[in-house]
Amino acid sequence: MMKRFISILVAIPVIAMCFSSCDSNDNDSEASSHLLESGTEFVGSTTIKSSTSSDSDASSSYVQDPATYKVDLDDDTLTLTLEKAQMSSAMPVQVDIVIPSISYTKIGDVYTFSGEDIVPTYLGKPFAQYAISSFSGNIKLMEDDTFQLTVNMIMGTFDVSILANSVN
Repeated sequence: MMKRFISILVAIPVIAMCFSSCDSNDNDSEASSHLLESGTEFVGSTTIKSSTSSDSDASSSYVQDPATYKVDLDDDTLTLTLEKAQMSSAMPVQVDIVIPSISYTKIGDVYTFSGEDIVPTYLGKPFAQYAISSFSGNIKLMEDDTFQLTVNMIMGTFDVSILANSVN
């Protein structure tokens, strides 16, 4: 009787360890590490070219480097903020330009987005002179576990392209 009691006492912890070793969250942390978090900051460059100039007219191009950006996500749209943006070397101040409500899809490790007729905001008010007639881009996971942001848009009378990497 005593041997049976001891066998049961030994078997209970062994059975409990079998159930506790199977944790359903083991793979969740690995999968979620590749998700873009809302508020992710990027650093890179913005190239701005007058859409009325020819490709050979370098005087109408301006590059802001370094430039910083922030991406905020919700369920199906993202907001891109061009932080301290300067659209030309003659622009006397740098401003935060917010491009709101951009539809995106996520397939694998790539977020793809596009939009048309978007009015960005500056200081919370519409910035109509820089209305965006065409907007497209993506954010993709790189081999070093950072994200790369690529954007092309026509903003007012400017062709704007952005290339940046996330800041760890």
